[in-house]
Amino acid sequence: MKKMPVLIINSYAGSLAIAAHQERHPVIGSYEDAGYGLEIQRANFPGLDYCPTVFDWPARQDLRDVLVIAHPPCSAFSQQNITKAARGLDAPKFCQTKVVIEYALRNRCAALAVESVPGALEGARSAHDELAATHKYEVYRVLQNACSFGVPQWRPRFWCVFLPRGSAGLRVTPVPGDYVPLSEVQLSKGTENAHDIERWDRQLRTLGRAVGPKWARRLADGQFGYGSIVRPLQRELAARGRAAPRYEPRSGGCHLAGSLCATAQAWCCSEHANSTTTFLCRVARLVDPADVAGTVLGDAWWVWAGKDTAGGISRPFYEEEYKAVMGFPTGYDFRAVRPRLLRTYLSRGVCPPVARWVLSSLQATSEGRWSTPVACASGQTLDLRPSRAVVRAALQKVQSGMKKVCGVSA
Repeated sequence: MKKMPVLIINSYAGSLAIAAHQERHPVIGSYEDAGYGLEIQRANFPGLDYCPTVFDWPARQDLRDVLVIAHPPCSAFSQQNITKAARGLDAPKFCQTKVVIEYALRNRCAALAVESVPGALEGARSAHDELAATHKYEVYRVLQNACSFGVPQWRPRFWCVFLPRGSAGLRVTPVPGDYVPLSEVQLSKGTENAHDIERWDRQLRTLGRAVGPKWARRLADGQFGYGSIVRPLQRELAARGRAAPRYEPRSGGCHLAGSLCATAQAWCCSEHANSTTTFLCRVARLVDPADVAGTVLGDAWWVWAGKDTAGGISRPFYEEEYKAVMGFPTGYDFRAVRPRLLRTYLSRGVCPPVARWVLSSLQATSEGRWSTPVACASGQTLDLRPSRAVVRAALQKVQSGMKKVCGVSA
């Protein structure tokens, strides 16, 4: 059977367009609610039919033979969102999700898959059920993690799938289970981000003033382990009797002397120096090349430890490495936006390998391929997320194999 046409909604920098083209689906259009990321999409896919805002979407179109894949804003149920007014079913950002769902279902799409954060599974359950009932669709819920698709990133996500009432059920193609460590995306040469380099140099100078240049070099070399630089700094300051002073951010509250936030505020570089506890997400992290990364965020700032680089000098990620962690082609063109915005646009997308799997499953469903496992009955949830233990065991096997290839005993 020929690949079904696809309508993309909220592809942002084009992650869903990448997946649709890689799966060889004809794309009938890429719609955005506020033109976000369209300059990047147009640079990479100049031939698509773009609708920059909701007001540009055709009010009526026949989608009966069209698969719709969408990634509307998910901040209403994100753990990163700590603003009460911006969370929940009445949040403005979730209203856009409802607009997307109503548009696709009202125009009788063959299938609709909407990605969101895991919190939307229960947080938006009642809204999803109500929209499905109103338009005579059935709901299928799937949980997955990008690290299962050869993407070295711990990125659990939730897909809400809508199929017309009376359909035979959702078929889900097998999850690859391809776990790869960060070392597989590390490059010997790539595109440097001048802002990151300047900020990392400034961070090392700041640490040198706090606890001495020698200690700062040891931290940058990875001698104190991987992860956020705040915790080893906190321990060292406490051992020296120099706990960071308490401070009160503009948003209210108080961070106690010696706390992680107080330490970060006093000695860590960030573009958001007066934020609340989310500041901890915005400081440098030394990544473990034998593990997967955390979730890519707009404020992610990752550094390779000196002991893990060919030159023995710590450095921030190259642009191509951030793209690879998200599953984007390393040559994908982001020149339409400032380099400092690369992570922001990447973070708001769907990992293309995951989107390809979703489209493959929707295609199998439309063809009625009984050889493809049925995911679940209508209304139920299929949880395909691996445990941390499973991922660690798989990565250890990968590392062992890499050592054997290099002629080193595992």
